Amino acid sequence: MKPSLLLPFRKGNRTWLMLVAQAYMAHLFMCFIWASLFYAVDGKQWEDSQEAHMSVGSSAYDEALWMMFCVAHQLTFGEFVPQTKAGRAIVCLACFEAYWFQVLAVALVLVSQLAGERRVTILGVCRRFLKLAWPSFAAFYALVILLAVVLSAVEFDGDDGEQDTHLRHGFGTGIYFSWCVAHKVSFGEVIIRTPGGRTLTGVLDILGMLHIYWCLAMLGIRHVSTGQYRELLSELQEHPENTALLGAGYSIIDQEEVVIEMQAQMREDPAQNVEQVDAEGSPKRGSKDSNRPNRVVPEEELAAT
Repeated sequence: MKPSLLLPFRKGNRTWLMLVAQAYMAHLFMCFIWASLFYAVDGKQWEDSQEAHMSVGSSAYDEALWMMFCVAHQLTFGEFVPQTKAGRAIVCLACFEAYWFQVLAVALVLVSQLAGERRVTILGVCRRFLKLAWPSFAAFYALVILLAVVLSAVEFDGDDGEQDTHLRHGFGTGIYFSWCVAHKVSFGEVIIRTPGGRTLTGVLDILGMLHIYWCLAMLGIRHVSTGQYRELLSELQEHPENTALLGAGYSIIDQEEVVIEMQAQMREDPAQNVEQVDAEGSPKRGSKDSNRPNRVVPEEELAAT
C-alpha cells in the first residue's frame, strides 16, 4: 500500500506499532491485577457503603475493574473511590504504572524512528530510561514527597462529612493526594480549599507534566563515539540508498525510482569514473584507469607550461 498523509508509514518504520501493541497488552493485564488487589482490600467496604446503589456492574469487582481501567487511561470519574489506606496504596501503585506506561509508549515510538537503532525492544528502552533519567526520577519524587509534607498541613475535606474522617488529615493523605495529582489521576474525594493548597497542587500538576518532556528529551539525545560516527558516514557513502542508516523514520519519496536513477548514473556518468591519482601522479591500483597507458605530452604543451 502506497503511503499517504493519513497512513505515511512504510514497511521499515512500522516497528513502533508492534512494540506499543505489546506494551499495551501488558498494561491491560495489569488492570486486572490492580482490580483484583483493590477488590480484595476495598470491595467489602464499598458494598456496605452508601454509594453501593450507584453500582452498574453485578458486583464490586466489576466496579473495581472499571475504576482501574479508568486509572490505567488517566481518566477517573469519582463514583468509586478507595475507602481504606490499603486501597489508597494500591491506587497509588496503579497511578504510577499508568503514568509511566504513557511515557514508555511515546518513548517506543521515538526510539524506533531514531538513527543508529539496530533493534528496539521494550526492555531495552526501559533500561535506557533508568540509565539516563534516574537522577531526574529521584529529584521528581523528592519534590513530590516534599510538597506532600507541606500539603499535610493544609486542611483536607471530602464530599461527605462522615466519609473517611481518619484519612482526611495527616501525612498519609498528603502523600496520597500529591501522588495522584503528580501522576495525573484524581478522584475528587480529597479537596483543597485554601489558596496555598491550590497553588501547591498546581505546582505538582505542572511538575508531573514537565517531567515527561524532560525524560523524553534525554532519551532522544544521541551519545556516539568517534568510531561509530565514522562508521555511519562510511556506510552512508557506500550505500546512500539505505535510508535505514538514518533511522526508520527517515524515508525517501519514490525511493525505488531514486535507487534506479543512482545505479544508472553510476554506470553511465563519466563523473563517477574520475581517475584516482596517487601522490606520485599515477593512477591508484584498483581504479578504472590504473591499466591505461601514460599519455605522451607533446612538446608544444611542455613549452606552453
